[in-house]
Amino acid sequence: MRTLKISLLVFILSITISAQNFWEPTNGPGGGYILSLTRNTNNCIFTGTTYDGIFCSTNNGENWIEKSDGLNTNQIYTLATNTNDNIFAGSYYGIFLSTNNGDTWVERNNGLNTLLIKAFVFTSTGKIFTGSFGSGIYLSTNNGDNWVRKSNGLTDNYIYALAINSSGHIFAIASGEVFRSTDDGENWIQVDNGINAAIFYCMAINSDGYIFVGTNNGVWRSLDNGTYFTHVDNGLPQSSNVQSIIIDSDDIIFAGIEGGVYKTTNDGNYWIEINNGLTSTDVNALVINSDQNIFAGTSEGGIFKSTNYGENWTESNSGLVSAYVYSLAFTSDDHIFAGTYNTIYYSENFGDNWIELNNSSINNFIRSLAINSNGDIFAGSGFGGISRSTDNGENWTLINSGLACTSVRTLVINPSDFVFAGTDSGIFRTTNNGDNWTALDIGIPTKDVRSLAINSNDNILAGIWNGGVIKSTDNGENWILINNGLTNSTVTSLSINYYNHIFVGTYFGGVFRSTDNGENWLQMNNGLTSTGITSLTTNSLGYIYAGSEFDGVYVSEDNGESWDQENSGLTTNYINSLVVNGSGYIFTGTSGRGVFRSAKSTTSLENDNNYTTTIFSLIQNFPNPFNPSTLISYRLPVIGFVTLKVYDILGREVATLVNEEKPAGEYEVEFDGAELTSGIYFYQLKAGEFTETKNMVLIK
Repeated sequence: MRTLKISLLVFILSITISAQNFWEPTNGPGGGYILSLTRNTNNCIFTGTTYDGIFCSTNNGENWIEKSDGLNTNQIYTLATNTNDNIFAGSYYGIFLSTNNGDTWVERNNGLNTLLIKAFVFTSTGKIFTGSFGSGIYLSTNNGDNWVRKSNGLTDNYIYALAINSSGHIFAIASGEVFRSTDDGENWIQVDNGINAAIFYCMAINSDGYIFVGTNNGVWRSLDNGTYFTHVDNGLPQSSNVQSIIIDSDDIIFAGIEGGVYKTTNDGNYWIEINNGLTSTDVNALVINSDQNIFAGTSEGGIFKSTNYGENWTESNSGLVSAYVYSLAFTSDDHIFAGTYNTIYYSENFGDNWIELNNSSINNFIRSLAINSNGDIFAGSGFGGISRSTDNGENWTLINSGLACTSVRTLVINPSDFVFAGTDSGIFRTTNNGDNWTALDIGIPTKDVRSLAINSNDNILAGIWNGGVIKSTDNGENWILINNGLTNSTVTSLSINYYNHIFVGTYFGGVFRSTDNGENWLQMNNGLTSTGITSLTTNSLGYIYAGSEFDGVYVSEDNGESWDQENSGLTTNYINSLVVNGSGYIFTGTSGRGVFRSAKSTTSLENDNNYTTTIFSLIQNFPNPFNPSTLISYRLPVIGFVTLKVYDILGREVATLVNEEKPAGEYEVEFDGAELTSGIYFYQLKAGEFTETKNMVLIK
């Protein structure tokens, strides 16, 4: 019998019937996309998010707790509180009411023809008006139990905001018009004479009855109950998108715009920028509590608080884990960096705590992160090119010299520390740590590059949106198209396992695999119920993890032959990024729920005393076919004597892999067939009365 090189890796994993969740949340990063804010009489602050429901703070924004029980949607456009502290939430799927401080919510849609709700206002007699996006205005006289349409006179039924003055006159902002009702909503007349703007967003009325309207062309004011409006934008940036207006008890007006927060103390005659400490300046919502603390809800940056009338702002996101994480990267000592829409976060303890890295050279929308052998960090932005840090993220420098396109989607670094950047307009390379970039476009059919990967032969693979996959064998100087069998060319992601098998994720084409360096591709979608793949990664055992746009994470333990969902513990199925650290823990960046990590290492060699499977099983080897080695796994429910042998097609034994007593557990053996000829082989597990045989193919 030939002498074979056999190495045995043994690990016992927990696969209990009542197994713990695969995923667990890290503690952040904090923040997220805030659409609405309100408060009750007890100074509890409530915030509505784009995709993550409602959060509440009972301690002035120091901490936030999710309050979404009973909601059938997490997309909350507006929140409002009446004098009884009943909270109304307007969402994509209608109206929800909480009468117990947000602990539970009940649907209140009876009578509504349109469920997308963006506004509420309450009269002194207890009537509630709501603005829908498509069928105008509705009235409820019984705390939302029933709604009656009140849209007579409206010429635009897409309602953005509602307000009421001290006389009980109700004002409604539609997409490009202002309406007024003086008879409890029975009739509406248009009252926006003088306003020169295409889109109206928000409205507020001060104690003198002056009406302020925020538009895509600054702020407009009426001194005569809406009869005529004048432009009051002195001090505001030109053509500002004013998305939120609030007025405090002293008639100081605050405006949230795409460029931060502005304040006026003279009825809008002059505005002052008050953005000190406001690191996210796309402000969607504002609220003031009874202590005159101001809260600003932003796009992606979460919530900021000011205790001095906006002079200074501090982030107020503890517990508000609603961030969109687009990219992740690990240093050699397992410190993790997370790229969000707003900035970069850093954790030294596996995500238990996150530190925001604020620097003017970090642009928004960090879609890619990469770290070279010296620990230098490169961050690719969707808007501003590439930033570099040489001191673990403390300081950043823009490095865009020669980078003709600053919309960067992907970064990869080869063993020589050459950095390659995939952009909306092709591929760029730097050989001097980012000081200069050179365009690489010979042979690239289309230039929207979404993913880059490098195999063990230093071949560079690039995935192109609507272009498939291209390969370079000369550091990017020349590229060739390698799409044979790739039936979907909208490539989103690439990953290469330690056998140099290439996996491609596509947009609604699922996953493709190549075992011959990209010469041929096979679609590998068995078990995938969602084929909108956003990200791919592989661990050191060859397990492949695929993140999807709607269905969470899938895993394949057999080289892509079959897939299973691995979503236990996830609170969202919108996956943006996946990465495995050196210890085999997988981290995923999500849309709106921050970062999750695997509760255990996916490659752990540690024993687990909780192993309680009730069945024997022999698992199909992977890869299969193989050359020259492959992995064989098996599971034992009880202690016993075990043999695992390999036979050729004539039934002759060619190797004994296991021949000893084993405790209950899951085991993996590496079988090396370097000295065997190509052909079909059989491997057989015997444990007590259990026997199972499978075949495998060696191809040289």
